[in-house]
Amino acid sequence: MSCISEKAKRSIDISTNGSIKTNLNLEIDNTEQIKQHFEPILKLATEICSVPFSVVNLVDKIEQKTLATYGDWDNQEISNIQDICGKLGSKHGVRVINNIRENPEIITSFSDRDLDTTIFYAGAPLISKSGSRLGTLCVFDSEQRHLTESQKECLAILADEIVMKLHYFEQKETASAVLKLKKKFQKVVDVATDLIYELEWDSGNMSWGDELTDILGYPNEERFVDYDWWLDKIHPDDLERVVMDVSTTVEGKSDNLKLVYRIRTNDGTYKHVMNHNYIDRKEDGTPDNIIGAIVDISDLKEAEASAERKEKLLEELADYTSTAIWIRDHEGKHLYLNQNYKSLFGLGKTKTIGKTVYELFDKDIARQFIENDQEVVESGEPQVFDESLETQAGIRYYKTNIFPISGDKLGGVSVDITDEIESQGKLQKTVEEKETLLKEIHHRVKNNLAVVSGMLYLQWYKEEDERVQKKLLGSVSRIKTMASIHELLYQSSSFTHLKLDENVRRLIDGTTSTYGISLDIKVNYKLKPIVLNINQAIPFSLIINEAVTNVLKHAFDEDVSGEMDVTLFEKDGEITLSIEDDGKGLPDDFYPKGREKTLGLELIETLASQLKAEYSFKSLEPGTLFNLTFEREEKKGAGSSFLK
Repeated sequence: MSCISEKAKRSIDISTNGSIKTNLNLEIDNTEQIKQHFEPILKLATEICSVPFSVVNLVDKIEQKTLATYGDWDNQEISNIQDICGKLGSKHGVRVINNIRENPEIITSFSDRDLDTTIFYAGAPLISKSGSRLGTLCVFDSEQRHLTESQKECLAILADEIVMKLHYFEQKETASAVLKLKKKFQKVVDVATDLIYELEWDSGNMSWGDELTDILGYPNEERFVDYDWWLDKIHPDDLERVVMDVSTTVEGKSDNLKLVYRIRTNDGTYKHVMNHNYIDRKEDGTPDNIIGAIVDISDLKEAEASAERKEKLLEELADYTSTAIWIRDHEGKHLYLNQNYKSLFGLGKTKTIGKTVYELFDKDIARQFIENDQEVVESGEPQVFDESLETQAGIRYYKTNIFPISGDKLGGVSVDITDEIESQGKLQKTVEEKETLLKEIHHRVKNNLAVVSGMLYLQWYKEEDERVQKKLLGSVSRIKTMASIHELLYQSSSFTHLKLDENVRRLIDGTTSTYGISLDIKVNYKLKPIVLNINQAIPFSLIINEAVTNVLKHAFDEDVSGEMDVTLFEKDGEITLSIEDDGKGLPDDFYPKGREKTLGLELIETLASQLKAEYSFKSLEPGTLFNLTFEREEKKGAGSSFLK
């Protein structure tokens, strides 16, 4: 609140219209009378509301007229006061606007100068006995403030007093008018929780209200004491400051003083209080008496202390955490950051509060930070970003969670993940090395199997015994099947699963090429893409080899052409393979699960048992149908135990 000179406080400005006619049909044409009757009321209005100036504004038919003003009006004059009071006037109680700049209803009525000097407004309506609005008692200030309910009620009482004077307009002494008003004011005080006192400055005599016992616990006998009694109750750590503030105000020109200090109660404990004082001065400006009101704010102080303790605790927790915590505004200016922020981002002892990211980091890095911030601002939702920064210790990588905070602010928590990224890099390198090694192993196994297959093939070529030739050719086919699996593994990106459809095609093509020297067999494929665990893919592939070998050996005579249909599909986790040929069909005495089985049939039965599969052979007209069905399983076994 701006200070008001004594000369200005004791001046009253009257409307330039010498005669004001109100809705009450009263002629007010004596400016001296106006001054005498309204100065005490306007003065009390400024004192009660702790504002620098006040106005009585009247409604004259369709016009607004200023009857009187009080305070430092020459310096704070509002250019369009009549229009403003008219717009803000209300018939329903005291209206308070804490910040005029935020009120679209009235801001257009203020000039730029008005907005620089006038922030706060409060107005009590002047209501006649008939219920019509006569005008408004207004108070203004250049700072935001809040009125208590007691202050609002007092302002309403003052408005009623003005209405009475407009009705009756009696010639009375200013002192009696003030006395009458104080009695009304006391009625409000009586129901309030404030402790009221009066100090006669020259004598030092001090009288306290009835609330002395309720608030401070002192007996009624101590209601009438002296100035030293009050000073003795003030906390020693606050005493010098309080005495200095009182002396400065008394010796100066201000009539209002607000103090906050600790005062000792009757049981020896201290309470935090807020003490509002009004200094009533003599004609020469020296103090006559001081009227004060004390409010117990111990709960408020305890709440503030508790909030400070919590804030300090949070700051300590933030400083001891291993993450960087920060708050920035929408321009990238740092409003808060914990100690670990400097450590993580390599800022050392650099001053950071109030500085933007452009002042602390490289331009490209700062731009990336701002872009991330803006993305969160636009979305209004928390987001996680991967960030990196070149520090003296090298490149550091961070996982940053940015989230919006009220008031166009952003909060962030950054975690240094450099070690994790480096570990991931090392792990990835190890995995790549193992993959290379496994590929090399599968490649060499495949090559070794090819060598063995080639040796057996040479033996078959030189062998004259037809029975031995067939056995050698069967072994070659089985070895090629195993080699084909290893070839697919080292060519694949996975060492635990095979693309079954690709493997089936490759196996059957390889087997037919081995046996089909004198056969003309056309193979038709209907294969659905299926990926299978290697522990099931190996026995499955060997079963295919035996089934196809059986077709090539027994279904067709030499120099005879034929067809073979191969179907593969999966439904509800169940995989089905069918191989159908148009050859001679099965012999009448064929029984695949009898005691006298060939090696191929024994292998099919054993491998089907490993797969927990159901298989069957069926004669057709013409040809044979082999069917194999099993459930998909993801299990660890000999085929991939070194990978899991």
